[in-house]
Amino acid sequence: MEALTGAFGLLTEVVRDAHAAYPALLPGHGGADVPYVPPPPSAAAILGNWHPQPLLLLGIGLAAGLYLAGVLRLRRRGVAWNPWRTASWLLGLMLVAGALMSGLDAYADVTFSAHATQHMFLATVAPIPLALAAPLTLALRALSARPRKVLLRALHTPVARILTFPLTGFVLMTVSLYAVYYSSLYPASLENPALHQWLHLHFLVSGCLFYWPIIGVDPIPGRLPYWARLLILFISFPVHALFGLSLMSTTTVFGAEYYADLHVPWIAGTLDDQHTGGAIMWSAGELVGAVVFLILFIQWARADEREARRVDRHLDREAAAVTATSAAAATSAAAAGGTGGLDGPRAVPDRGQGDEALSGALAAYNARLAALARADAARTAAETRARQERQARKAASRGRAGAPGG
Repeated sequence: MEALTGAFGLLTEVVRDAHAAYPALLPGHGGADVPYVPPPPSAAAILGNWHPQPLLLLGIGLAAGLYLAGVLRLRRRGVAWNPWRTASWLLGLMLVAGALMSGLDAYADVTFSAHATQHMFLATVAPIPLALAAPLTLALRALSARPRKVLLRALHTPVARILTFPLTGFVLMTVSLYAVYYSSLYPASLENPALHQWLHLHFLVSGCLFYWPIIGVDPIPGRLPYWARLLILFISFPVHALFGLSLMSTTTVFGAEYYADLHVPWIAGTLDDQHTGGAIMWSAGELVGAVVFLILFIQWARADEREARRVDRHLDREAAAVTATSAAAATSAAAAGGTGGLDGPRAVPDRGQGDEALSGALAAYNARLAALARADAARTAAETRARQERQARKAASRGRAGAPGG
């Protein structure tokens, strides 16, 4: 824990120093005392004004490159990989880039409503395609033997079991909302660029940890059945909606001093803008929840279909085995009918006599089997009686030997 705390502090210092030295490396506040206030929001202003950030581009490019390298390695081996999964991964990365490098990020620095929109993209929208892309499955198939074993061991460690347990993601994504916004942490993040970036990372990671055990297709330890995952969704999304409703009804402005210094001319007021952000969180959360419910139902139905096909294949194999056994028995019966079995040679029925001849041969063969069974039963009974008689004689002999005067 001390090592983790030290690493966190070191990384925070590095981020803060990098932002101070090169303000363009990181989003948020532009390194100035008062952030730049953009013009009134519009589709052109949000989608047309991108500010690339080297560190973020490096991370997104690395994630995309590693995924595509794994797909290419599988293709060279002749192993197919679902192209929809590749598209899903790239879509998720594009959503992350859009939330943090498009014009939306500039508006998120000056209005709570834009911040709420950015929050929803990072925590509830982008993690969905990332989870459906199955990156862990791709890694397990593309890696060589030794790295694959390392990854498998990591997936089955106690830490991995805790992180992939659905309640962990539920606590991080929903319960932590109240800890972030109803405390001094959110106002502090508005003034501290490094903390601002950590909140972005927290939103994205918590969303991934929530969706991966629910709708993800990667092999993770202790995956819950579909009905349990559905129950968690029924609990989590109303909690998220209640948080949005609480923002819509609160009379306290989060980060009031920070927003008061901005003097954004095109909003009615900071409290009204915060209520708008709460409405965005509530409505967008409901919409995303409906999409996730639909995805989970489709996965459940497909899993049932796969199980039904598996059972059908098993029954087909059993039926084929019974058919093969019956055919072998019929062939043996026909051969036994032609050779005469224990009674010596017998004339082979003419094939031209049809089914009646074959039925007669089978009946004769069954009769001989019944006779053999009766003979075996009689022999077994005789052996049993003989054994019982020997035991009785031995017992009588021991009795006489032990009698007085014997």
